[in-house]
Amino acid sequence: MNYYIASSFANIPLVREIAARLDQSGCQNVYDWTVNEANTVEALQKIGIHEKTAVMSCDVFIMIYPAGKGANTELGLALAADRKIYIYATNHDIWNVAKTSTFYQLPEVTIVSGSIAKLTALVLDTAK
Repeated sequence: MNYYIASSFANIPLVREIAARLDQSGCQNVYDWTVNEANTVEALQKIGIHEKTAVMSCDVFIMIYPAGKGANTELGLALAADRKIYIYATNHDIWNVAKTSTFYQLPEVTIVSGSIAKLTALVLDTAK
């Protein structure tokens, strides 16, 4: 199963931990954006092309919440491409009407809170 993890730069350690667990279970990360240095507009464009391709080619899209602008754009792509979507909520703001997004609440989005083990178990169930 191919997966892609979207989030913000602040969550890079968590992205890497989840990716390592999925990789150890035989899954494949279609693109690891955490290794990039976005220091020019040209670099951002190149990264954006890779990220768009990754979202369109993954079987499972995971977003770690809270996330940045790019991750929310990627969520939109994943929704449009009808990918299996998990949002891993690291806080309770996702259920706060004043702080959440309508798109997080769509029926095709599975919100997961709690342990990383819980998230990875759900994702791995998708692969079966």
